[in-house]
This record gives sequence, structure tokens and C-alpha cells, in this order.
Amino acid sequence: MMDRHRSKTQFRNCAGYNRWMKREELAYLQGALEKEAGQVLWDYGTEVTDSLKKLTAILKDCFGGTNMAEKYQIEEKAETVM
Repeated sequence: MMDRHRSKTQFRNCAGYNRWMKREELAYLQGALEKEAGQVLWDYGTEVTDSLKKLTAILKDCFGGTNMAEKYQIEEKAETVM
């Protein structure tokens, strides 16, 4: 969970430092999405994926809840056991 918060903070810092416009933020976010998060670009229509506000809302809904936090904690524990 900490990695997601760190990533979001890093993204915001980069956007501010580089003075990205919303369209640039959207393009960089879309390019940075991987694995399950990247699948969101395929699962939702352009009405969602072409809007920074809507895309971040969907990502938060899909990956920001307590269920996802529990999932990541279980995965982290499994990785340390291996």
C-alpha cells in the first residue's frame, strides 16, 4: 500500500516540476500503467480512459480500497515466505 502512495506522490511531484498540463498528465499516467492497472485501459471506453479525472477515479475504485490493501499485504507475506 505504501508503494501506491509513494508512486502517486512521485507522479504529482513530476507533474508539478515539469508543469504538465492535464493532457500531459493523462498521457504519462496511461503510459505508466502496468499489469492489472494497465488492463483498465482495455476494460473501459475512451470516455473514461481519455479523462484524467475519470481514469484516476476508476483506478482508485479498483485499486484503492481496503480489499486491495489486504490483497497486497497477503502477496507481500507470500513473497517473503518464498
